[in-house]
Amino acid sequence: MKIELYTISELYYKYIKAYDGKIEYIMDEKRNRPFVGAIIKINEKNYFAPLTSPKKKHKQMLNLEDFVAIDNGKYGGINLNNMLPVPNFSTDKIIKIQNIKVWKMQKEWIYYNQQEINKKAMNLYEKIITKRAKKKLEIRCCNFELLEKKYDEYVDIFREDNILYKLI
Repeated sequence: MKIELYTISELYYKYIKAYDGKIEYIMDEKRNRPFVGAIIKINEKNYFAPLTSPKKKHKQMLNLEDFVAIDNGKYGGINLNNMLPVPNFSTDKIIKIQNIKVWKMQKEWIYYNQQEINKKAMNLYEKIITKRAKKKLEIRCCNFELLEKKYDEYVDIFREDNILYKLI
């Protein structure tokens, strides 16, 4: 699956954030930007892996199991530790990137490195789900198992044949 950049709906973000405090907090005054991430397919679910803007520390974070440094950290990174399952109907693909050079460079780098990103995300996911991760790594990561259960509940609520969906 080709990795693309997306945002997720505020409704789903608020819902899923309530179940895992490791999901990045995006609702403060100084961070007036969209929550942008790469969608990675894991076990038939789309996982939203948030992007982070460039910071000095990213240049030292090159080989972490749960972080992908984009162009050696020059353009930020992908926080695999904070990836979360997200339904298709709660995402918006970023089609046109205007005036944000970092996003353009992130998208281009991700495109050329998508196989490695997918492999790294799947390896991390497997380690966390099968409880083979070191404690330090496990502590940094979202609870993928719990988030998948909450994802399934959310999808059930919004199924078109669900009576609750018709009332909303």
